[in-house]
Amino acid sequence: MGLAEIFAKVACGFEYEKFSSELIENTKLHVLDGIGVALHGSTLRPLFDPLMKILRGWGGKGVSSVFGEPDGFPSQEAAFLNSVINTASAYSETHRATLAHPYSPVLSTALAVGEEESYRGKDLLLAMVAGYEVFLRIAVAVNPSLLRRGIQTTGAIRSLRFCRGLRGALPLWSKRDEKRDFARSELCGLLTY
Repeated sequence: MGLAEIFAKVACGFEYEKFSSELIENTKLHVLDGIGVALHGSTLRPLFDPLMKILRGWGGKGVSSVFGEPDGFPSQEAAFLNSVINTASAYSETHRATLAHPYSPVLSTALAVGEEESYRGKDLLLAMVAGYEVFLRIAVAVNPSLLRRGIQTTGAIRSLRFCRGLRGALPLWSKRDEKRDFARSELCGLLTY
């Protein structure tokens, strides 16, 4: 069993019903905090206009929201834009042990795809816990080596491609639409492309 399969097995093994009340409450607080950080990042709006124009040209319209933008985007583009917006905020959270920023890829994707797929709150929280777990396990494993070489953890982890193995195990991967692979993979802190 390779690394991708191990992470897929871990992430897909979560069951909301087995979460402690403390985990559920902490995850809810992370969601609210991450939304607040992204709302702050969206105040830098002119900074993102060129990127929004490019992605609008690639993906057209969709139902997933982008902070500070009145029109929807496809989940793939919304996840990416919200990730950039979240990271731009000076208040973006930092995982102390790894200096990584899990809100950026994990929350952005869970919200974008969750909105497109009409997730219930439990599904969103399950996706958040699975995404955080995989993201932070990788971040812990690659640091401090990456940081010593001057490589930012979040950007390096997002380029891995193993998350496709999770498709079908969570509601997030139930549709086998290649256009949505980007957003589905981003949930685990990874970019497919």
